[in-house]
Amino acid sequence: MFDTLRHDLDIAFFTGSGEQNERRIPIGGLERDQWVTKLLGRVWNDRFVWEQLSFAVLAWPRIVRGSYDLVHYSEPALNNVFMRLERLSKESPRRLFTHGLRMKPEHCVRCHHLHQVSRLTYDEALSFGVPPDRMSLLELGVDDARFFPVDPMHQLELRARFGVPKAARVVLCVAAINRSSKRVDRLVEAMELLDERHHLVLCGTVEDRSIFREACRKLTGRLTHLNVPPGEMNDVYGLADLLVVPSLLEGFGLVVIEGLLAGVPVLLHDASHFRWLVGPNWDLFTDMADTAGLAGAIRDTGAQAEALRRRALALRPEVVRRFSWGCLKEAYVSMYAKAAASPRTAIEQSLR
Repeated sequence: MFDTLRHDLDIAFFTGSGEQNERRIPIGGLERDQWVTKLLGRVWNDRFVWEQLSFAVLAWPRIVRGSYDLVHYSEPALNNVFMRLERLSKESPRRLFTHGLRMKPEHCVRCHHLHQVSRLTYDEALSFGVPPDRMSLLELGVDDARFFPVDPMHQLELRARFGVPKAARVVLCVAAINRSSKRVDRLVEAMELLDERHHLVLCGTVEDRSIFREACRKLTGRLTHLNVPPGEMNDVYGLADLLVVPSLLEGFGLVVIEGLLAGVPVLLHDASHFRWLVGPNWDLFTDMADTAGLAGAIRDTGAQAEALRRRALALRPEVVRRFSWGCLKEAYVSMYAKAAASPRTAIEQSLR
């Protein structure tokens, strides 16, 4: 987003680390993988919150000194910290919070303007009482140049590179490997019901090692685990025949958009959010709570493989129009102007 907007706005990008230049400002602070952060996370809350808290405390003085009109962030902990620091400051910018999770509305309103990335959370906030002029419904963007279909020959090369059987029907899941939100364990159980032609590729951080151990035991010879940098993700999508998102809920679902841009058919839970996300021209859904049903849905896509691939390719222009940064840029500039003109009181205070 920063690279898209920096040519149209006077904008600075505050980061936790990295090189500094005129527009990129590293703040420092605790990092989630440091031993002290992990230790603090065992004492209270978790290491991710400690990382966010330290960033907020160090960033706020520089934000105030910079005389910015607007500060935009997406980490929930920053809402609470910034609101408290704001009370100690004579002047401070309006705050725009992007809600990309599935939090209840009451936990999202400690900001001046609320950016909702899904129709479901937008409607929930309206029902809670958030005024429409204090919210924007606007999809997250994707750099569509990074995600594109690969030809069959390149797919075989990618499978050889990543150690995936060339002749297998490759089912891909891109997610943190956990039981709670991503429900990867249910996908492993479904894959166990399928024959040996089906190969599972899990791409993501292992948050629950017991799932990974179960997967290795249940899918002997039919499992590949990858964890690649963002610049190589199109190669991961390129080796797959089918992308499965086993979650029942998502705050948004960027992997769905990335997969469709890469021309990979995507199997989703049959829920209103996912139907809104992919639009009316994609209808590959199943009940992800039904393990046998999920296995059957994966099996059935094998017989439709070529037709599904053609449909995914045909859908790509629509996905670009809805989700590419190039097409969303003007809407984000308008949202920034609207947020910067918000009342000085947080949304929470207007609801009392």
